[in-house]
Amino acid sequence: MEQSRKKTARRSQTKIIPPKKKVENLSRDEVRSINKKRIRRKRKIKKIASLFLLTFIVACVGVLLALTVFFKIKTVNIAGAKVYADSRILAESGIETGESLFSVNEDKLNKVLPQKLPYIKSIKIVRKLPDTLTIEVTATRETAAFPQETGYVLVDETGKVLNKNASMIRENVALISGVQPKNIVEGEKISVGKEDINKDFSTVLSTLKSSGFKGVTEIILTEKGEFKLIYEDRITIKLGSMENLDLKLQRAKVAIDKENRINPYSEGVLDLKTEPYAYFKNGAEEEVTKSPVYVTDEEGNVVTDVNGELVTVSLTEEVDESSGEQE
Repeated sequence: MEQSRKKTARRSQTKIIPPKKKVENLSRDEVRSINKKRIRRKRKIKKIASLFLLTFIVACVGVLLALTVFFKIKTVNIAGAKVYADSRILAESGIETGESLFSVNEDKLNKVLPQKLPYIKSIKIVRKLPDTLTIEVTATRETAAFPQETGYVLVDETGKVLNKNASMIRENVALISGVQPKNIVEGEKISVGKEDINKDFSTVLSTLKSSGFKGVTEIILTEKGEFKLIYEDRITIKLGSMENLDLKLQRAKVAIDKENRINPYSEGVLDLKTEPYAYFKNGAEEEVTKSPVYVTDEEGNVVTDVNGELVTVSLTEEVDESSGEQE
């Protein structure tokens, strides 16, 4: 009998697992009922997991169909800046009608198009279901130019070469001097020296662009690796370090505007190396003696920067008074 009971227990598909809590007071039927509930719970979890997996597979199939079968491109529009012919932009993009609307990679195009077509700064892809794709173009313009024997190398505010053999330059494009550029490849950044010099060069160009500082006719790279600006071919601006360059240019604009009100044809040197001051001296460029002044005009008036406000002090009157006391 005992052997028969053991065989019957082995054949039983329902494994009796006593619950974790104390079962001294539970009957055999109660234990079986608890185990059945546990088994039903596990089956329910497996069913939900299977349903979730099936839903995921269906979604993947739907996405795959959308990328390969549905939403194929029939129309491609070019919008934004018209720096190149639409047909050329479309040809360089590699986009073809009939391919999936969602297979076009915007990041990839932003690497390819600005290099192949340098006057393109960036692009944005706009999709209109079911079959229309629009390429929105943002253009860039030349900010500076390197004089060459046969023309000019034009670069934008990032230092990217736009044209390596331009016959002329437009107004408000500064000439670069003091350096022989390298890596002159259209669509790529030009090199003017070591990595830190290239970084400073890009900073100068981009800050000039963003600050709206107008009138710079030449940018000079000195042998010491410093940058100087020539304003309207008559005022030399010494920048010093690139730190707070935007604020330096603001001070330069204030100082130059004041000088222009006094004499719109004045020539001299504006030194921005010592923050937060700017030192102006009339005449040819030379080492400027650092004194606590902001701008000195032809009449001997000294302008200082006090809490961001311009204050004029007459040195002539002070000298006359001291002379009178000595007499």
